[in-house]
Amino acid sequence: MAAPSVKGFPDFQRLKILAKDEFTSLLDQMPGRKDLVIDGELMKPLDRIASVSLLKQRGVDKIFKFDSSLKSMHGCEQRIYLVRPRMTTMKAIADHINSDRNINFKRKYSIIFVPRKLHTCLSVLEYEGVMGYVTVSEFQLDFVPLDKDVLSLELPEFLKSLYLENDQTWIHTVAKSLVRLQALSGEIGHVYCIGRGAKMVNDLMNFLMKRNSSEQDFSRHEIGSLILIDRDVDYVTPLCSQLTYEGLLDETFGIKCGTIEFGPEVTGKQQSAKLLLNSDDAIFEDVRNRHFSNVLGYLSSKAKSLQQDFDKRHGLKSVGDMKDFVANELRRLKEQKSVLANHIGACEQILGKKTKGGFEDYLQTEHSLLEGSGLRENVNFIEELLFKQDNMLKTLKLICLLSLTQNGISPQTYKSLKTQYLQSHGFEQLVTFSNLKSLGIVTEQETGSQAGTPLNKVASGMAAMTRRSTFQSLCKKLSLIPKSDDIDLKNPTDMSYVFSGAYTPLSCKLVEQVLTRGGFTGMEEITKYLPGGVHSENHVKASKDHSTPLKDKSGKSARQDRPVSKVVLVYFLGGCTYSEITALRFLGKLKGYIFVIATTAIINSSTMLESVMEKPPIYYENNRFAEIEFVPVAIKARSLFSGNSFAHRSTECSLILPGAGMNLRHRGHGNPRGGSHLTHDVIMCLDRQVRQKEWEHGKLTGLLEGSGLGDNVNFIEELIFKQDNMLKTLKLICLLSLTQNGISPQTYKSLKTQYLQSHGFEQLVTFSNLKSLGIVTEQETGSQAGTPLNKVASGMAAMTRRSTFQSLCKKLSLIPKSDDIDLKNPTDMSYVFSGAYTPLSCKLVEQVLTRGGFTGMEEITKYLPGGVHSENHVKASKDHSTPLKDKSGKSARQDRPVSKVVLVYFLGGCTYSEITALRFLGKLKGYIFVIATTAIINSSTMLESVMEKPPI
Repeated sequence: MAAPSVKGFPDFQRLKILAKDEFTSLLDQMPGRKDLVIDGELMKPLDRIASVSLLKQRGVDKIFKFDSSLKSMHGCEQRIYLVRPRMTTMKAIADHINSDRNINFKRKYSIIFVPRKLHTCLSVLEYEGVMGYVTVSEFQLDFVPLDKDVLSLELPEFLKSLYLENDQTWIHTVAKSLVRLQALSGEIGHVYCIGRGAKMVNDLMNFLMKRNSSEQDFSRHEIGSLILIDRDVDYVTPLCSQLTYEGLLDETFGIKCGTIEFGPEVTGKQQSAKLLLNSDDAIFEDVRNRHFSNVLGYLSSKAKSLQQDFDKRHGLKSVGDMKDFVANELRRLKEQKSVLANHIGACEQILGKKTKGGFEDYLQTEHSLLEGSGLRENVNFIEELLFKQDNMLKTLKLICLLSLTQNGISPQTYKSLKTQYLQSHGFEQLVTFSNLKSLGIVTEQETGSQAGTPLNKVASGMAAMTRRSTFQSLCKKLSLIPKSDDIDLKNPTDMSYVFSGAYTPLSCKLVEQVLTRGGFTGMEEITKYLPGGVHSENHVKASKDHSTPLKDKSGKSARQDRPVSKVVLVYFLGGCTYSEITALRFLGKLKGYIFVIATTAIINSSTMLESVMEKPPIYYENNRFAEIEFVPVAIKARSLFSGNSFAHRSTECSLILPGAGMNLRHRGHGNPRGGSHLTHDVIMCLDRQVRQKEWEHGKLTGLLEGSGLGDNVNFIEELIFKQDNMLKTLKLICLLSLTQNGISPQTYKSLKTQYLQSHGFEQLVTFSNLKSLGIVTEQETGSQAGTPLNKVASGMAAMTRRSTFQSLCKKLSLIPKSDDIDLKNPTDMSYVFSGAYTPLSCKLVEQVLTRGGFTGMEEITKYLPGGVHSENHVKASKDHSTPLKDKSGKSARQDRPVSKVVLVYFLGGCTYSEITALRFLGKLKGYIFVIATTAIINSSTMLESVMEKPPI
């Protein structure tokens, strides 16, 4: 089971040499003694290309691991930060610099971004006022050669960034890595893309290479084909339990950048041992690709063979022989003995963990899910794990596999499993389920809008029993589940041996099919099930002999006479597992290919799920990033006053949606630059966090539009259930009531009871205050609604009536009909809420000025509490455009017509969003607005003013 010999692979050590030369050149740009502060994620990759002794030779005095929690750091007068381009990191670096400046300590700073700098990071440095004190450069560390056939970007965040947050930042890094690789090994003639991300990478790669349509001679290049695969094409494989030795090492101990650390329980000593796992270790090279059942026997025979080599010393007769044995053999034998002891100790630990905790039952359930059999028994097993609060990741893997193999989970089972999981492992995991749903990993099956009737429920159930899931269809067409149970794990003949013959990795099977067919021709019945589609390009001339070897300077073959068409680079976007690497090595040996595996990161089921699980938010506290609370809902103040031509608070209901110009409420002791909001540039930099809240966006927009009422109530109940921020939840309840003319009695009672149980019964006074203000009210059902007939009539009336707010929305077009709002060059006031809603108060001001009063507005004003009134004290004969003169006789208004200057006075407070909207209206219509108000408010300050016990 050994991998192909090293002579069959391109020399990727050139990448390491280039990276080392580039890094040392960057260090030399700051001559003299300097400290090096390294991002924790970069320490192991950097260790693979530059040793500590090399850094010392380049003037590095001390090496620190970057810690964002430290406000300051000591060291010499020059410092270099080697970091990933993240906003939180930039804020922490700015804190270090400002700390030095506060004590008048002069130091030179340099920031090296890996792999490239981003404008968002520079914006943070500018905002913190430290950009002038640092020099910025880039270190394009892309591929880290982990072995002769494995290249990794060491970017575990790629999966979450692209597939969950739709952030395409790292696409450029992947494309750039391919460009640099082809600069060394020659351009790749055949390119096959599987998935949306793969196509984007290929397009950007062609753009960066400026590849034209003219065909070139690719016969002298080292890599014949490139296959790009998106991780979202195959989520099943990384969720399966790995059963090869290398895969089990990763799942049990964790392999970081090709290095593993064994603790005392493995070494049998006080100290730990670090091993570099690659083909240079002869013992590891022999066992890495074996099924675990075949490893201990091999290690046992190897130990006996090693002991026999040790025993040879007893047969040495001459002093010369003994001296030669000690000089040459003894050191090698001792090293092999130490390595062998570590591997045997690791196997014992793996056996100890896998033989307890019901691993066999777990594995049987996993294989049953892959086969699509015993669905009820599998659900029962998952419920048992939840009942005894087993490992949360272990249980979540089975829930994910259940969903992926069945095209989602039935609504009843989904609700049951989700509720039990949250009760067992915490309600913060609601966000985890939301993330998995966005990724398409854990979804709920659609039952159809008419499934409520008994007949349709039966039809829906029958359809669910007979339909074949996407995964099952792929299994059948690609034979992913072997028909024979008799798989020889010691001398395998099929890739499925990596999962004990239960399943062939889908990603590897697709690679096999593409190479066998020479592309996607004839694979239409397969590719239609793959998300993102497929794409292929062929840049090779048909007339060329592609097996011509590339010659080096000496005239010898640089590829040891291997045909270039047999060298295949398989690039996994989003990570790959050691099981997939092992399967591809076996496929190469079986079919005569030489596979080079490139990936954004090496992952396993645990690391993949952990990357999308809920994590603490970033926040700004004591002059550092603290919790940024996205305030999605702002219910404006409801005034008890009635006035003349003022804007009335009692008529207003507005929404702040995530997007450009959104407000961030400050909740910290330290307040940057004396303000309570981040600047617009930094807000725009937070687009990644904004995307994380898009799942809330739909619920909030639905409330304003009056759609999805049931879903919106469920969402509010989920927030209460996990005891989310009390103000945030209360805002949604207020918005629900204002947009629906109150809340139905049953829903009102339910929400009120749950809210009081979650946040304290003293909030009864808060609900009473909000009811008095008319913000949260209960819908009237009529005195006779108790009879069955009247209940039906009342329900029908509730379904057909239009609320006051919805009527105003329709008559004033408060909800734009088009979703395509240009936020950069807006043409409508609704841009202040990302095009979802135009502030009612501002729209009323516009209508009054356009009509010259309330004439013709009767169908609007009848919905406004307190009525309207207007007065005109100007004589009709006067010329209202005559400018006012000051004492010197000059115009005090720069010749602007007085009729265009409008004072808008808000009684009860106004928000900055309304101020912004009126400024825009003035610019659009030629008015000059002066905004007066009793106070500047926002949703939180308004609600806190009427709460019994405002939150601390």
